[in-house]
Amino acid sequence: MVRLRDVLPGALALVAALGAAPPVWAGPAMSEWSRVVNLRADGCAAQTRKVMADDGWTNIQKGDGDLVMADKGRLSGVVMCLGGGLFDHHCTAVGVVTGGGDDDAANEADRLRKLVTGK
Repeated sequence: MVRLRDVLPGALALVAALGAAPPVWAGPAMSEWSRVVNLRADGCAAQTRKVMADDGWTNIQKGDGDLVMADKGRLSGVVMCLGGGLFDHHCTAVGVVTGGGDDDAANEADRLRKLVTGK
């Protein structure tokens, strides 16, 4: 079970990262997703960095904890892997994609979710 005190710092970091996105990219379009994955949070973040790099995301940065931020064209994406303790071998991956036009953010968020979680 994920406790609020374990998730709150990560959620605040995610909000802070979104607030730091360049305004030219962070347009009105935004799409989010969340899924439980069978990895520890650090493994989830490592996998996220790898799939983002393989998929053409640039400026990939590791934020506080298991937060990954990157850009892809006019899109900005953030994935936060929220996990339990050291022996908890699953976590919740939460992703947000902003920017672009029309359905760009929604389409890329769906694609990123599938790449990160396999679901």
